[in-house]
Amino acid sequence: MRTNILVAACVMLAATACFAQPLKLIRLRDGRVLEGRIVERTDKIIKVRMKLGELSFPADQVVAVEDAFDPRGEYDKRLAAVDKTSPVAQVALGQWAMEQGFLREAKGHFQAALALQKDNERAALLLRQVEAKLAGQAGSPEAPPVSTDTPKVAELKDLLRMEDIYRIRQAELRDGETVSVDFRNDAVDRFIKGMHGVDEFRQAGFERLFKGRTPSWQARYMLRHLAEDSPLRDDILIKSDPDFMRDYRLVVWRFVGPSCATSPCHGSQEGRGGLKLYNLPGQHEQADYTNFLILSNFYNTKTLARTIDRDHPEMSLLLQYALPPEQAEYKHPKKTSPAFGNRGLAGFQATLRWIRSLEKLPHYDIRNTYPYVMPRSRELPGIRTSKPTTTSAPGMPARPF
Repeated sequence: MRTNILVAACVMLAATACFAQPLKLIRLRDGRVLEGRIVERTDKIIKVRMKLGELSFPADQVVAVEDAFDPRGEYDKRLAAVDKTSPVAQVALGQWAMEQGFLREAKGHFQAALALQKDNERAALLLRQVEAKLAGQAGSPEAPPVSTDTPKVAELKDLLRMEDIYRIRQAELRDGETVSVDFRNDAVDRFIKGMHGVDEFRQAGFERLFKGRTPSWQARYMLRHLAEDSPLRDDILIKSDPDFMRDYRLVVWRFVGPSCATSPCHGSQEGRGGLKLYNLPGQHEQADYTNFLILSNFYNTKTLARTIDRDHPEMSLLLQYALPPEQAEYKHPKKTSPAFGNRGLAGFQATLRWIRSLEKLPHYDIRNTYPYVMPRSRELPGIRTSKPTTTSAPGMPARPF
Protein backbone atom coordinates (compact mmCIF):
# COMPACT_ATOMS: atom_id res chain seq x y z
CA MET A 1 0.00 0.00 0.00
CA ARG A 2 2.79 2.35 0.99
CA THR A 3 4.60 1.53 -2.26
CA ASN A 4 1.50 2.49 -4.27
CA ILE A 5 1.25 5.79 -2.42
CA LEU A 6 4.91 6.55 -3.13
CA VAL A 7 4.48 5.72 -6.81
CA ALA A 8 1.43 7.99 -7.04
CA ALA A 9 3.30 10.77 -5.30
CA CYS A 10 6.20 10.46 -7.74
CA VAL A 11 3.82 10.62 -10.70
CA MET A 12 2.19 13.76 -9.30
CA LEU A 13 5.56 15.40 -8.69
CA ALA A 14 6.68 14.57 -12.22
CA ALA A 15 3.50 16.05 -13.69
CA THR A 16 3.88 19.18 -11.55
CA ALA A 17 7.50 19.58 -12.65
CA CYS A 18 6.44 19.29 -16.28
CA PHE A 19 3.82 22.02 -16.07
CA ALA A 20 6.31 24.21 -14.20
CA GLN A 21 8.59 24.22 -17.24
CA PRO A 22 8.49 27.50 -19.19
CA LEU A 23 6.76 27.61 -22.54
CA LYS A 24 9.22 27.41 -25.46
CA LEU A 25 9.29 27.78 -29.23
CA ILE A 26 11.15 24.88 -30.85
CA ARG A 27 12.43 25.66 -34.35
CA LEU A 28 13.11 22.63 -36.57
CA ARG A 29 15.29 22.31 -39.65
CA ASP A 30 12.25 21.62 -41.85
CA GLY A 31 10.88 25.09 -41.03
CA ARG A 32 8.29 24.07 -38.47
CA VAL A 33 8.00 26.06 -35.25
CA LEU A 34 6.33 24.24 -32.37
CA GLU A 35 5.20 25.60 -29.03
CA GLY A 36 5.41 23.48 -25.90
CA ARG A 37 7.26 22.62 -22.71
CA ILE A 38 10.50 20.63 -22.82
CA VAL A 39 10.15 17.58 -20.57
CA GLU A 40 13.41 15.86 -21.59
CA ARG A 41 16.54 17.03 -23.34
CA THR A 42 19.63 14.95 -24.10
CA ASP A 43 22.39 14.96 -26.69
CA LYS A 44 20.20 12.76 -28.89
CA ILE A 45 16.56 13.82 -28.40
CA ILE A 46 14.34 16.64 -27.26
CA LYS A 47 10.92 15.63 -25.92
CA VAL A 48 8.26 18.35 -25.99
CA ARG A 49 4.86 18.34 -24.35
CA MET A 50 2.28 20.27 -26.37
CA LYS A 51 -1.45 20.71 -26.02
CA LEU A 52 -2.11 17.57 -28.02
CA GLY A 53 0.48 15.33 -26.36
CA GLU A 54 4.21 14.66 -26.33
CA LEU A 55 6.51 14.47 -29.35
CA SER A 56 10.21 13.61 -29.53
CA PHE A 57 12.65 15.09 -32.06
CA PRO A 58 16.26 14.18 -32.87
CA ALA A 59 18.48 16.84 -31.31
CA ASP A 60 20.25 17.48 -34.62
CA GLN A 61 16.90 18.45 -36.19
CA VAL A 62 16.34 21.27 -33.67
CA VAL A 63 17.72 24.59 -34.90
CA ALA A 64 16.85 26.72 -31.87
CA VAL A 65 14.86 26.80 -28.65
CA GLU A 66 13.42 30.19 -27.70
CA ASP A 67 11.24 31.55 -24.96
CA ALA A 68 7.56 31.77 -25.96
CA PHE A 69 4.97 34.17 -24.70
CA ASP A 70 2.95 32.36 -22.02
CA PRO A 71 -0.19 34.41 -21.28
CA ARG A 72 -1.15 32.38 -18.22
CA GLY A 73 2.33 32.51 -16.74
CA GLU A 74 2.53 36.24 -17.44
CA TYR A 75 -0.86 36.78 -15.79
CA ASP A 76 0.29 34.94 -12.67
CA LYS A 77 3.39 37.17 -12.48
CA ARG A 78 1.34 40.34 -12.88
CA LEU A 79 -1.21 39.16 -10.34
CA ALA A 80 1.51 38.51 -7.77
CA ALA A 81 2.94 42.00 -8.29
CA VAL A 82 -0.26 44.06 -8.57
CA ASP A 83 -1.16 46.60 -5.87
CA LYS A 84 -4.49 45.17 -4.74
CA THR A 85 -5.40 48.42 -2.97
CA SER A 86 -5.10 50.52 -6.13
CA PRO A 87 -8.17 50.80 -8.39
CA VAL A 88 -5.94 52.02 -11.22
CA ALA A 89 -3.72 48.93 -10.94
CA GLN A 90 -6.76 46.64 -10.80
CA VAL A 91 -8.22 48.19 -13.94
CA ALA A 92 -4.88 47.95 -15.76
CA LEU A 93 -4.47 44.26 -14.92
CA GLY A 94 -8.12 43.58 -15.74
CA GLN A 95 -7.76 45.20 -19.15
CA TRP A 96 -4.61 43.19 -19.88
CA ALA A 97 -6.37 39.96 -18.81
CA MET A 98 -9.33 40.85 -21.03
CA GLU A 99 -7.02 41.34 -24.01
CA GLN A 100 -5.55 37.86 -23.43
CA GLY A 101 -9.01 36.31 -23.28
CA PHE A 102 -9.02 35.74 -19.49
CA LEU A 103 -12.53 37.12 -19.15
CA ARG A 104 -13.43 35.80 -15.71
CA GLU A 105 -10.17 37.05 -14.22
CA ALA A 106 -10.74 40.43 -15.88
CA LYS A 107 -14.23 40.65 -14.43
CA GLY A 108 -12.83 40.06 -10.93
CA HIS A 109 -10.32 42.90 -11.30
CA PHE A 110 -12.93 45.37 -12.54
CA GLN A 111 -15.19 44.43 -9.65
CA ALA A 112 -12.29 44.90 -7.24
CA ALA A 113 -11.59 48.35 -8.72
CA LEU A 114 -15.23 49.38 -8.25
CA ALA A 115 -15.19 48.09 -4.68
CA LEU A 116 -12.24 50.39 -4.04
CA GLN A 117 -13.63 53.32 -6.04
CA LYS A 118 -17.36 53.20 -6.75
CA ASP A 119 -17.33 56.04 -9.30
CA ASN A 120 -14.51 54.60 -11.43
CA GLU A 121 -16.10 55.04 -14.87
CA ARG A 122 -13.37 53.14 -16.69
CA ALA A 123 -13.83 50.08 -14.49
CA ALA A 124 -17.62 50.24 -14.87
CA LEU A 125 -17.38 50.46 -18.68
CA LEU A 126 -14.91 47.58 -18.96
CA LEU A 127 -16.96 45.48 -16.54
CA ARG A 128 -20.02 45.88 -18.78
CA GLN A 129 -17.96 44.90 -21.82
CA VAL A 130 -16.48 41.78 -20.23
CA GLU A 131 -19.86 40.72 -18.81
CA ALA A 132 -21.34 41.02 -22.32
CA LYS A 133 -18.59 38.79 -23.71
CA LEU A 134 -19.07 36.25 -20.93
CA ALA A 135 -22.82 36.25 -21.54
CA GLY A 136 -22.20 35.66 -25.24
CA GLN A 137 -19.99 32.68 -24.45
CA ALA A 138 -22.44 31.15 -22.01
CA GLY A 139 -25.62 31.85 -23.94
CA SER A 140 -24.60 31.10 -27.50
CA PRO A 141 -26.39 28.04 -28.84
CA GLU A 142 -23.71 27.72 -31.46
CA ALA A 143 -20.89 27.04 -28.98
CA PRO A 144 -18.76 24.23 -30.41
CA PRO A 145 -18.71 20.96 -28.50
CA VAL A 146 -15.47 19.85 -26.90
CA SER A 147 -13.91 17.19 -29.07
CA THR A 148 -11.88 14.33 -27.68
CA ASP A 149 -10.62 13.23 -31.08
CA THR A 150 -6.85 13.26 -31.51
CA PRO A 151 -5.86 14.98 -34.77
CA LYS A 152 -3.72 13.05 -37.19
CA VAL A 153 -0.06 13.97 -37.43
CA ALA A 154 -0.67 14.73 -41.13
CA GLU A 155 -3.16 17.41 -40.14
CA LEU A 156 -0.72 19.05 -37.73
CA LYS A 157 2.06 19.31 -40.31
CA ASP A 158 -0.35 20.96 -42.77
CA LEU A 159 -1.11 23.82 -40.42
CA LEU A 160 0.43 27.27 -40.60
CA ARG A 161 3.87 27.64 -39.07
CA MET A 162 4.53 30.23 -36.38
CA GLU A 163 6.67 32.36 -38.70
CA ASP A 164 3.64 32.84 -40.98
CA ILE A 165 1.30 33.42 -38.04
CA TYR A 166 3.60 36.27 -36.99
CA ARG A 167 3.23 37.78 -40.48
CA ILE A 168 -0.56 37.58 -40.37
CA ARG A 169 -0.57 39.26 -36.96
CA GLN A 170 1.68 42.02 -38.33
CA ALA A 171 -0.59 42.66 -41.29
CA GLU A 172 -3.82 42.71 -39.25
CA LEU A 173 -2.51 44.77 -36.32
CA ARG A 174 -4.45 48.02 -35.89
CA ASP A 175 -3.57 51.39 -34.41
CA GLY A 176 -4.14 51.53 -30.67
CA GLU A 177 -4.02 47.75 -30.10
CA THR A 178 -1.87 46.39 -27.30
CA VAL A 179 -0.08 43.12 -28.00
CA SER A 180 2.94 41.28 -26.69
CA VAL A 181 5.98 41.92 -28.89
CA ASP A 182 9.47 40.44 -29.00
CA PHE A 183 12.22 42.14 -30.99
CA ARG A 184 15.01 39.85 -32.19
CA ASN A 185 18.53 40.70 -33.29
CA ASP A 186 18.47 44.30 -31.99
CA ALA A 187 15.60 45.12 -34.35
CA VAL A 188 14.75 48.43 -32.66
CA ASP A 189 18.32 49.74 -32.83
CA ARG A 190 18.66 48.60 -36.45
CA PHE A 191 15.42 50.38 -37.32
CA ILE A 192 16.52 53.61 -35.63
CA LYS A 193 19.83 53.48 -37.49
CA GLY A 194 18.06 52.96 -40.82
CA MET A 195 15.64 55.84 -40.12
CA HIS A 196 18.39 58.33 -39.25
CA GLY A 197 17.43 61.69 -40.74
CA VAL A 198 14.11 60.38 -42.17
CA ASP A 199 10.57 61.57 -41.31
CA GLU A 200 10.08 62.21 -37.57
CA PHE A 201 13.61 61.02 -36.86
CA ARG A 202 14.82 64.33 -38.27
CA GLN A 203 13.25 66.03 -35.24
CA ALA A 204 15.38 66.62 -32.18
CA GLY A 205 14.41 64.26 -29.38
CA PHE A 206 12.25 61.90 -31.46
CA GLU A 207 14.72 59.03 -31.15
CA ARG A 208 14.58 59.29 -27.36
CA LEU A 209 10.78 59.51 -27.53
CA PHE A 210 10.65 56.43 -29.78
CA LYS A 211 12.82 54.39 -27.40
CA GLY A 212 10.53 55.30 -24.51
CA ARG A 213 7.32 54.09 -26.15
CA THR A 214 5.74 50.70 -25.53
CA PRO A 215 6.77 47.70 -27.66
CA SER A 216 3.27 47.67 -29.22
CA TRP A 217 3.62 51.28 -30.32
CA GLN A 218 7.15 50.70 -31.60
CA ALA A 219 6.06 47.64 -33.57
CA ARG A 220 3.14 49.46 -35.22
CA TYR A 221 5.37 52.40 -36.15
CA MET A 222 8.09 50.14 -37.53
CA LEU A 223 5.67 48.07 -39.60
CA ARG A 224 4.15 51.21 -41.13
CA HIS A 225 7.56 52.45 -42.22
CA LEU A 226 9.28 49.25 -43.32
CA ALA A 227 9.32 48.04 -46.92
CA GLU A 228 7.17 44.96 -47.51
CA ASP A 229 10.23 42.83 -48.23
CA SER A 230 12.40 44.25 -45.46
CA PRO A 231 14.16 41.42 -43.58
CA LEU A 232 13.73 43.48 -40.41
CA ARG A 233 10.06 42.48 -40.39
CA ASP A 234 11.13 38.92 -39.59
CA ASP A 235 12.56 40.15 -36.28
CA ILE A 236 9.32 41.78 -35.09
CA LEU A 237 7.42 38.95 -33.42
CA ILE A 238 3.81 39.66 -32.44
CA LYS A 239 3.47 37.05 -29.70
CA SER A 240 -0.19 37.54 -28.72
CA ASP A 241 -3.38 37.77 -30.76
CA PRO A 242 -4.56 41.12 -32.15
CA ASP A 243 -8.26 41.93 -31.78
CA PHE A 244 -9.27 40.40 -35.10
CA MET A 245 -8.28 36.88 -33.97
CA ARG A 246 -9.78 37.13 -30.49
CA ASP A 247 -13.08 38.22 -32.02
CA TYR A 248 -12.80 35.56 -34.76
CA ARG A 249 -12.62 32.83 -32.11
CA LEU A 250 -15.41 34.32 -30.00
CA VAL A 251 -17.80 35.21 -32.82
CA VAL A 252 -17.05 33.41 -36.09
CA TRP A 253 -15.71 30.01 -35.12
CA ARG A 254 -18.53 29.53 -32.62
CA PHE A 255 -20.89 28.80 -35.50
CA VAL A 256 -18.44 27.72 -38.23
CA GLY A 257 -16.85 25.04 -36.04
CA PRO A 258 -19.98 23.02 -35.21
CA SER A 259 -21.70 23.59 -38.56
CA CYS A 260 -19.22 23.88 -41.46
CA ALA A 261 -16.10 22.27 -39.99
CA THR A 262 -17.61 18.91 -39.02
CA SER A 263 -16.46 15.59 -40.48
CA PRO A 264 -19.51 15.18 -42.80
CA CYS A 265 -18.75 18.61 -44.26
CA HIS A 266 -15.63 20.76 -44.71
CA GLY A 267 -13.98 19.23 -41.65
CA SER A 268 -13.50 15.86 -43.35
CA GLN A 269 -10.03 14.68 -44.31
CA GLU A 270 -10.42 15.86 -47.92
CA GLY A 271 -12.86 18.70 -47.26
CA ARG A 272 -15.87 19.42 -49.48
CA GLY A 273 -16.17 21.51 -52.61
CA GLY A 274 -12.49 22.40 -52.56
CA LEU A 275 -12.73 23.80 -49.05
CA LYS A 276 -11.17 22.11 -46.03
CA LEU A 277 -11.25 23.37 -42.45
CA TYR A 278 -9.53 22.05 -39.33
CA ASN A 279 -11.65 21.42 -36.24
CA LEU A 280 -9.14 20.45 -33.55
CA PRO A 281 -9.80 20.07 -29.80
CA GLY A 282 -9.77 23.21 -27.68
CA GLN A 283 -8.16 26.47 -28.76
CA HIS A 284 -5.45 25.56 -31.26
CA GLU A 285 -3.44 28.54 -32.42
CA GLN A 286 -2.12 27.05 -35.65
CA ALA A 287 -5.53 25.66 -36.64
CA ASP A 288 -7.25 28.97 -35.88
CA TYR A 289 -4.92 30.96 -38.12
CA THR A 290 -4.96 28.31 -40.86
CA ASN A 291 -8.77 28.36 -40.93
CA PHE A 292 -8.79 32.16 -40.91
CA LEU A 293 -6.40 32.27 -43.86
CA ILE A 294 -8.43 29.71 -45.80
CA LEU A 295 -11.71 31.55 -45.16
CA SER A 296 -10.12 34.91 -46.00
CA ASN A 297 -9.01 33.75 -49.45
CA PHE A 298 -11.57 31.17 -50.54
CA TYR A 299 -14.20 32.15 -53.12
CA ASN A 300 -16.84 30.55 -55.32
CA THR A 301 -15.37 30.06 -58.80
CA LYS A 302 -18.76 30.51 -60.52
CA THR A 303 -20.15 33.58 -58.74
CA LEU A 304 -16.73 34.94 -57.61
CA ALA A 305 -18.39 35.62 -54.27
CA ARG A 306 -15.87 35.57 -51.46
CA THR A 307 -16.23 33.72 -48.18
CA ILE A 308 -15.13 36.87 -46.34
CA ASP A 309 -15.82 39.91 -48.49
CA ARG A 310 -14.15 42.91 -46.86
CA ASP A 311 -15.46 45.30 -49.49
CA HIS A 312 -19.07 44.10 -49.28
CA PRO A 313 -19.40 42.44 -45.84
CA GLU A 314 -23.10 41.50 -46.13
CA MET A 315 -22.38 39.54 -49.33
CA SER A 316 -19.79 37.33 -47.64
CA LEU A 317 -20.55 33.65 -48.18
CA LEU A 318 -19.79 33.17 -44.50
CA LEU A 319 -23.08 34.99 -43.87
CA GLN A 320 -25.02 34.16 -47.04
CA TYR A 321 -24.59 30.40 -46.71
CA ALA A 322 -25.61 30.59 -43.06
CA LEU A 323 -29.09 31.96 -43.93
CA PRO A 324 -32.19 30.06 -45.05
CA PRO A 325 -32.14 29.83 -48.89
CA GLU A 326 -35.17 32.10 -49.30
CA GLN A 327 -33.38 34.90 -47.46
CA ALA A 328 -29.94 34.57 -49.06
CA GLU A 329 -28.52 36.36 -52.10
CA TYR A 330 -26.14 33.43 -52.54
CA LYS A 331 -27.66 30.06 -51.72
CA HIS A 332 -25.58 27.21 -50.36
CA PRO A 333 -25.02 24.65 -53.16
CA LYS A 334 -26.03 21.81 -50.83
CA LYS A 335 -29.05 21.38 -48.60
CA THR A 336 -27.91 22.37 -45.11
CA SER A 337 -29.36 23.50 -41.80
CA PRO A 338 -28.86 27.30 -41.68
CA ALA A 339 -26.81 28.56 -38.75
CA PHE A 340 -28.95 31.71 -38.56
CA GLY A 341 -32.71 31.82 -38.99
CA ASN A 342 -32.63 35.46 -40.11
CA ARG A 343 -30.37 38.49 -40.41
CA GLY A 344 -31.55 39.98 -37.13
CA LEU A 345 -30.09 37.27 -34.90
CA ALA A 346 -27.24 38.28 -32.59
CA GLY A 347 -24.81 35.76 -34.11
CA PHE A 348 -25.41 37.03 -37.66
CA GLN A 349 -25.02 40.66 -36.61
CA ALA A 350 -21.89 39.94 -34.55
CA THR A 351 -20.29 38.17 -37.53
CA LEU A 352 -21.24 41.05 -39.81
CA ARG A 353 -19.64 43.55 -37.38
CA TRP A 354 -16.48 41.43 -37.30
CA ILE A 355 -16.16 41.42 -41.10
CA ARG A 356 -16.76 45.17 -41.18
CA SER A 357 -13.98 45.64 -38.63
CA LEU A 358 -11.44 44.11 -41.02
CA GLU A 359 -9.46 46.42 -43.25
CA LYS A 360 -8.62 45.75 -46.88
CA LEU A 361 -7.07 42.30 -47.37
CA PRO A 362 -3.33 42.88 -46.90
CA HIS A 363 -0.26 41.09 -48.19
CA TYR A 364 0.75 38.63 -45.50
CA ASP A 365 4.05 37.71 -47.18
CA ILE A 366 3.52 34.02 -46.42
CA ARG A 367 6.49 32.13 -47.74
CA ASN A 368 5.40 28.52 -47.29
CA THR A 369 2.93 26.60 -49.39
CA TYR A 370 0.26 24.79 -47.41
CA PRO A 371 -1.71 21.96 -49.05
CA TYR A 372 -5.19 23.11 -48.00
CA VAL A 373 -4.73 26.83 -48.41
CA MET A 374 -6.57 26.46 -51.64
CA PRO A 375 -4.68 26.54 -54.97
CA ARG A 376 -7.46 28.64 -56.46
CA SER A 377 -6.72 31.30 -53.86
CA ARG A 378 -2.96 31.49 -54.16
CA GLU A 379 -3.08 34.31 -56.69
CA LEU A 380 -5.21 36.49 -54.42
CA PRO A 381 -3.71 39.43 -52.49
CA GLY A 382 -3.52 37.71 -49.13
CA ILE A 383 -1.00 35.06 -50.15
CA ARG A 384 2.43 35.38 -51.62
CA THR A 385 4.33 32.18 -52.32
CA SER A 386 7.14 33.85 -54.22
CA LYS A 387 9.38 36.87 -53.68
CA PRO A 388 7.42 40.16 -53.57
CA THR A 389 7.54 42.26 -56.70
CA THR A 390 7.26 45.53 -54.79
CA THR A 391 10.11 46.84 -52.69
CA SER A 392 8.19 49.07 -50.33
CA ALA A 393 4.80 49.66 -48.84
CA PRO A 394 2.53 52.04 -50.80
CA GLY A 395 3.72 55.60 -50.43
CA MET A 396 6.91 54.64 -48.59
CA PRO A 397 10.41 54.79 -50.05
CA ALA A 398 12.45 51.58 -49.90
CA ARG A 399 15.06 51.65 -47.13
CA PRO A 400 18.03 49.32 -46.68
CA PHE A 401 17.16 47.87 -43.26
